[in-house]
Order: sequence, then C-alpha cells, then structure tokens
Amino acid sequence: ITYNMNARNSLETVPDTLLGTLLFNWQDSNDYFEVFAGDTIPTRRVGSSFYRNGMQHRLSSGTTIKLFKNINITPSFSSIGYWYTSTTEKFWNEAENRIEDRQVRGFAQGYEYSTSVSASTNFYGIYQLTKSKREIAFRQRFSPSVGYNYRPDFSEDRFGYYRTVQADSAATRFETYSIFEDGIYRGPGKGESQSMSFSLSSVIEMKYRKK
Repeated sequence: ITYNMNARNSLETVPDTLLGTLLFNWQDSNDYFEVFAGDTIPTRRVGSSFYRNGMQHRLSSGTTIKLFKNINITPSFSSIGYWYTSTTEKFWNEAENRIEDRQVRGFAQGYEYSTSVSASTNFYGIYQLTKSKREIAFRQRFSPSVGYNYRPDFSEDRFGYYRTVQADSAATRFETYSIFEDGIYRGPGKGESQSMSFSLSSVIEMKYRKK
C-alpha cells in the first residue's frame, strides 16, 4: 500500500489596496468592490475567493495471488481524494444574460478511483538434439497474460460532483460543470474507461555440453 498527501494554498493577483488585508486572512468573508485582474469594470468579490487551497490524497495498493500453483492473479486499486474549503456554483444571470459563478463556503470532498486485475502464467517446451557431437537442448518459454482496467464516470448524478446550469436566455441549452473546477487540484474527471489487454511473449534458451 502506498499513500501520499499534498496540500497547497496560493493567493492570486490582487489590487495593492487589498494585499495587506487579504495576505494572511484566507477565510475573509467580506465583499470587495474593485477592478480586479482580467476585468475592465468594478466587480464584487468575497475576500476568500482570491485564495486557492486544498489537499490531495493518493492511495494505491496491489498484490499477487497464486492460483493452481502456476497462474499469477494481480489485482490493484488506486484512488485520489480531494479536500476543499469551498466549491463552485454556477447560475444564469437574467439581468446580464450570462452564466456567473460564486464560491460556496464549507468543507467538501470528492474521490475518484480505478481498479485493474491481470492474470499471467508460463508454459515451457523442451527440444533436444540427439544426432550431434554435443548435447544440445532448447527450452522455449511462453508467457501469456490478460488484463482488465476499469474507471467509473464520475460525472454521473450518483456521485454529486457535476451539475448543470442554464446556458441561454431561452433555457433550451444547458452546460455541465464540476463543483471542483476552480479547485487547486481540480477534481474527479468525466468519462467512464474500460479496457482489456492481451500479450504473449516468448523466450528461447539453449544449453549444450560435450558428450
């Protein structure tokens, strides 16, 4: 079993007038009305929204099991966990006729995982040359293996990590977004993945000695 944890906290570019206020106050809940980076007109933002922070947990495990003495079964599992102090919520602004977003404060966590299993074995064939001044023998090893990998689609409703938002004034078009998309480590990805693999390797060995 392998476990790894990372934590980050970063402060984006802010106006000079707010730097001292926000520098050591990543939980600031006050509203500020300023012209921020990337904007041309004043907008209202909560102080804590200038910070991007979170924790990421990685866990992986695997083992090998002997079956019928000559078949190796190797299952494995890996997961990534995301911890945040806020999530993203998007909504349709009727007045501005556009999609806007806001940060919802509160602890939130998400997980994604994948699993795999493989099976392998070895077969041997031996051939010996008898009509020779030397004893020569060949051994050929065949190593077939098969594997299967699976990763769920974490945009499914049962996980609760993705939501939809109205994307036009007529409410005929909707977009899907992740509540973790503004997180410093992002979040669980979209799309299911399944795959199978097959392989066959062969090695020939030779030994000889004088009669």
